[in-house]
Amino acid sequence: MKKKLEELNVLDDFLFGTLASHPVYGERFAGILVKTILNRDMKILKIVPQMHYYGKNTNLHGARLDVYIEEDADSTEGNCALGSMYDIEPDHTRSREDRAALPRRVRFYRSVIDSRHLQSGVEYNQLKNVIIIIMTSYDPFGYDRSIYTVRNTCLEEPELQYADGATNLFLYTKGKKGTIPQDLKDLLYYLEHSDWKNAVNDSLKEIQTMVDDVKQDQEVGIFFTHALERWYEDLMKCDVWEEAKELGHELGHEEGLKAGREEGRQEGRQEGKREGRQEGKREALISSINDILSDSGTVPDSITARISNETDLNVLSQWLKLAARSESIEAFAAKM
Repeated sequence: MKKKLEELNVLDDFLFGTLASHPVYGERFAGILVKTILNRDMKILKIVPQMHYYGKNTNLHGARLDVYIEEDADSTEGNCALGSMYDIEPDHTRSREDRAALPRRVRFYRSVIDSRHLQSGVEYNQLKNVIIIIMTSYDPFGYDRSIYTVRNTCLEEPELQYADGATNLFLYTKGKKGTIPQDLKDLLYYLEHSDWKNAVNDSLKEIQTMVDDVKQDQEVGIFFTHALERWYEDLMKCDVWEEAKELGHELGHEEGLKAGREEGRQEGRQEGKREGRQEGKREALISSINDILSDSGTVPDSITARISNETDLNVLSQWLKLAARSESIEAFAAKM
């Protein structure tokens, strides 16, 4: 179940990306974020929202960086006179597997950034500092901290300064542990509750003014509608049907292997695959409907049971569309 444009918070991908890419507000928005998070001013040299890095061939994984920032060397602290690069990412990852893989995803992003900014023949000491900032609505490591600062260290000599210029910051919006500046604490809460009530300082009021303007922009509204349609198409093509195909193939293969004697084995295998695909599609649809509904709160057991007991794929497909378009769980239940 997707939110309406007016219901989006800054931590939501669409609104975050729209603010960062705005021709008037983009640089200022990114500057406020970095200043509040790092507690210092910076002179931005270049900001590129949603930068795509693709592999050198189709077999290599690409990367999409939500907000990529290059900082002017004059504003950089420390021993690097080359400036710094920042990647800022809001993250709402829900699956346990993807959350567990977050450190490896960050590692991949960093490797892509480094490899694209060190030309052949250039010395390694010319690499800029890279700070990757991940803002999450979930606790990425389970210690209930507002901020996790991660750098490479030497296990045998913890005091050794391993100056590779790499820093990862994970900001957990609901974290309770750790002492952080009040401005950062206010920002983290505001990211998930973006309205005037929670814009409690001048910086947040400035962002809220941007938010109001962007949400009232007719072109943004049209783009959001198209983005919502693409989200639904991707859900149907990838999350449901590809998952169902894979699951169905596995189930069908198992059933096929068990089918009859030698003379009927091929027929049994094909029949088993057909049954497996059907069951795989059904399970994938049920899972997707429940995931979408859960975004709006706790789904009543009666609704969960009705969804789980449905065997008609056409009905489940209609419910998936209904869930994506409904404003609340109650609205969905009323039209089931």
